[in-house]
Amino acid sequence: MEINLNLTKKQSETFKILLDKTHREVLYGGAKGSGKSYLGSVWVLYMCLTYPGIRALIGRTVLTQLRVTTIKTLLDLFKTCGITTEHYSYNQQSNEIKFFNGSEIVFRDLQYNPGDSQYDSLGGLEATICFIDEVAQVSRQAYDVVRSLLRYKINEYKLTPKLFMSCNPSQSWLKQEFYLPHV
Repeated sequence: MEINLNLTKKQSETFKILLDKTHREVLYGGAKGSGKSYLGSVWVLYMCLTYPGIRALIGRTVLTQLRVTTIKTLLDLFKTCGITTEHYSYNQQSNEIKFFNGSEIVFRDLQYNPGDSQYDSLGGLEATICFIDEVAQVSRQAYDVVRSLLRYKINEYKLTPKLFMSCNPSQSWLKQEFYLPHV
């Protein structure tokens, strides 16, 4: 299956980093409408089609927001690429997409819940790659838990565990963690 995409220069440079063996985490920021969710969707789709049987996690603070934003972007990308329901199935009950080659995408709510303060609901989940859309909206603890999930079929394909995060400019924990150390 061949996918032809029109990525901007910045998106193309970032996509190369997402495929390299060096970087384990990629934070991609920009204003609304700059293609952050699109780039994350392109990367997840590429990885799922390239590596049979892998598992990708896409998370956002609230699952409802994920459905009306990121998942819509992903499904629009499928149409653009000629990927039809012959190639995948989308189970909205379990929040999963399964591809013809055994790869899957799981969608998860990453909002802090006092009843699940340790994010035990994600505990048994293993992922090959992860994409947190609007990471500034999730807690530092959710970020740490998602990073710990990156272990599924990594050795089988000799992949580097990779977390892609998109964000808008903010004064959240991201500024302390990612921006200020590099200023």
